Amino acid sequence: MSPEQYAAAKIVFLKAMGLPADQRDAMCKVEAGSDPDVLNEVRTLLKHHNDASLLKTMVPTSVPTPLVDTDELPRTMDSVEPPGSPISRQSGGVSRIDVVDDRSASDLETRMNASTRQFLRQRMMIAVTVLTLVLIAIRFGALILGDPARDNAVRFGLVFILVSVLLFLKFKQNVSLRTLRILVAIVIAMPMLEVIEIQIQECEDLALAGRLVEIPVLMLSIHLVTALLISLYSTFLPSTWKRTAIVTTLMALTPSLVAWIQGSVSESLVDARMVPFAGPLLTTLTAAVATAGAHFVHRMRLEAEDARSYGQYRLLEEIGRGGMGVVYRAEHRMLKRPAAIKLIHSESAAQENEIKQFEQEVQISATLTHWNTVQIYDYGTTEAGDFFYVMEYLEGETLAERLRRERIRRERPLNESEMKAIALQLCDGLAEAHAKGMIHRDLKPANIFLANIGGQSNVVKIVDFGLAVVVSDDMRVRAAGTPGYMSPEQITGGTLDGRSDIYAIGCVMYECLTGQSVFPSSRLHEVLQSHLFKIPDFNDLDSIAPAFRPVVQKCLAKQPDDRFDNVSELRRCLADA
Repeated sequence: MSPEQYAAAKIVFLKAMGLPADQRDAMCKVEAGSDPDVLNEVRTLLKHHNDASLLKTMVPTSVPTPLVDTDELPRTMDSVEPPGSPISRQSGGVSRIDVVDDRSASDLETRMNASTRQFLRQRMMIAVTVLTLVLIAIRFGALILGDPARDNAVRFGLVFILVSVLLFLKFKQNVSLRTLRILVAIVIAMPMLEVIEIQIQECEDLALAGRLVEIPVLMLSIHLVTALLISLYSTFLPSTWKRTAIVTTLMALTPSLVAWIQGSVSESLVDARMVPFAGPLLTTLTAAVATAGAHFVHRMRLEAEDARSYGQYRLLEEIGRGGMGVVYRAEHRMLKRPAAIKLIHSESAAQENEIKQFEQEVQISATLTHWNTVQIYDYGTTEAGDFFYVMEYLEGETLAERLRRERIRRERPLNESEMKAIALQLCDGLAEAHAKGMIHRDLKPANIFLANIGGQSNVVKIVDFGLAVVVSDDMRVRAAGTPGYMSPEQITGGTLDGRSDIYAIGCVMYECLTGQSVFPSSRLHEVLQSHLFKIPDFNDLDSIAPAFRPVVQKCLAKQPDDRFDNVSELRRCLADA
């Protein structure tokens, strides 16, 4: 298949995902035309989606209307909120999907084995290299001290085996996990054979020299070296706790067992104290600690591997963290499309209203398709009770970050043309939301992202619809939002419409041009009272951006009827300014 055909197949696949399952194949046949390769590729993608998707059990429910926010406290600046769950776009609205996490034990075990195979191969290469160098150093030292050549030949044979294992691992990339386990046994056996050989030889030498009293000290040293090898095994070579228990127990018992056998068969060692109490105690405790550590590490790796995969998305790196969750950069497994996943753990979302807020944010955001609003791909809840949703991954910075950076470089953050470009895009993005009866209620620089998309910079993306509501005529909602950007009617819990967001746009434009908030104060009650009763100081705008003073002033009118009727009217005035 050519790159052009594959690109066409991806486009058809994405179109098909917006249709009910029973209508997808017919649409694919029409869209693919007479190209069977494209049709087959689309069907393959759809099959993979059905097999790997988290969206197995769907219980659709319509979007609540109206969605009334339940937050009683004002939202603070720059709060970071992670996840909710996946979405399904169907005709008639967005569905809530209760997701059964079908990452089965067999699937997780397969991914865990693949991870273990790669990890074990890398660790074994390090361990074999270290052991080989140590054994070579010991052997050369033995040669210098006049060790018998016959024994050295045997020991160099051990080094030869280790070097062979190292070369095999280096040039053989796809090694099965079973083969790696066998190689682990060989690698562990090599230094243990060396220790046993030294133990037997040194005990015989001390017995022949009549220095039986020194044998307990030698055995304690042997047990100490064995404990070190047990620690190295559990540290360098990952395994399950059962396998670790078996291997480390054998290693811990080997010196004592060899000493008992040697003392039984050698007449010169009959009267020697071959196994001092401290030696076996040391190796046994080390084996127990190694087994417990292996159990903990294996469980953590299993949880980490499980957590790094959400349906068709693989987590790549953490890009943000807040008080209740984490944001990750992720990638679609088949389409290789970058995405951001907001994840909130169930223990963090203990209150029911918090859970509803996350679902509400996703449901509202998912119905918006405008270029200037962040796009939602999926949302869902895993069996573990964790909420998440998948949205487009954006590269760039928030307007708040831009303003902070520009204040350092120049007297005022943005010039008229920069502010105008951002405000126009805000109007474009909000026009769709307002047409659907949605009020954002939390427009502020921290929720305005300036993205780099398709070679274009400073593309405005409106994010965080966590406080958004779908309003009806004369509907009153509770006060919520960020105090520095709340309209008077929002503060008092009055009737809201799109003009409340226009007030927030006025606050943002004022800050972009002057470098300070409309009512700068560190006291919450002073900020709220100023929004209710105080007229902003527009004198700075006369010298900085006189053409925009009437626009900003009208946006910040206390009475909604004195503001622009809608964002379309505001946009026209901005374009003419």
